[in-house]
Amino acid sequence: MKKIRQLSLSQEAKKKLLLILICSACCVLFSMPTLFAWADQIANPEITIEVKDGKLDVEAFTVIKGDAKSILEQLDLGLGSYDFMNVELDDVLEDGDLLQIYRVSHDADSSQEVIEAETETHYDGLHLFTTTTVQEAQSGILQKNYDVVYMNGAEQERILVNEEVVSEPVNGVVSVGSVQVGAYFSGRLTTYGSDCYGCSGNTASGVNLNNLGGPTYTYKGQEYYILAADRSIPMYSIIKITNHNLGLPSTIYGIVLDRGGSIKGNKVDIYIGRENGERYFTGYTSFNTQFEIVSVGR
Repeated sequence: MKKIRQLSLSQEAKKKLLLILICSACCVLFSMPTLFAWADQIANPEITIEVKDGKLDVEAFTVIKGDAKSILEQLDLGLGSYDFMNVELDDVLEDGDLLQIYRVSHDADSSQEVIEAETETHYDGLHLFTTTTVQEAQSGILQKNYDVVYMNGAEQERILVNEEVVSEPVNGVVSVGSVQVGAYFSGRLTTYGSDCYGCSGNTASGVNLNNLGGPTYTYKGQEYYILAADRSIPMYSIIKITNHNLGLPSTIYGIVLDRGGSIKGNKVDIYIGRENGERYFTGYTSFNTQFEIVSVGR
């Protein structure tokens, strides 16, 4: 009987011990997640950082401490081909750090500029004292193509890629009348005398008008009326005159022997004698007189 009791007590102790062991194991199992979390928090602590993404405002994020690459992954942020940051991808960020992402993009742009045309002047025209447009000048167009670099939405640089001529300029051509045989012009014909205000009685070529005894001058065996003309027409040039208001034949020929202070361009004076004395012919000013160079003097 005593042995039976001892055996019964031994079985009861074993049950108690097993129960204790089971309870201990359960406590350990239930505490494992907490232990793992505590261990993970020690190995990978949380930190708070500030992120400036492009032109967006600065924003605070709580992340698990790591390098910049892992933090970008945590925040689901990517980098474009030209983007860069204020840190390297393998730099480890600390609590309170700023992660700044510079968003860089490229765009194509173009602009057009005017290519100014030049104007060529040809001194070969027959119409004296007149500039005639032979060909109108036309400007060209030059297009410049750029690669425009933007950072955080703001333009940073404009790189010229190439230039192309959209349309070539066309130079203009103007013809200016030059003194030559056959040259012509329309203008004003007035009369003057050897006793005019400021006159000495001698022409600019040295001819004494008072000794001529008439309105003409003999040159190479021909008689010509005496003219004062623009300095561009050489002395001793012969000019044919029509459509005048003088008491002379409808077509007369004169020779340039004189100049005058107001005789410029298409203004011509013809010697009439004396203003306060004998006049060799009648007439008055004509404004649409036709002149033609017959020969060029010296």
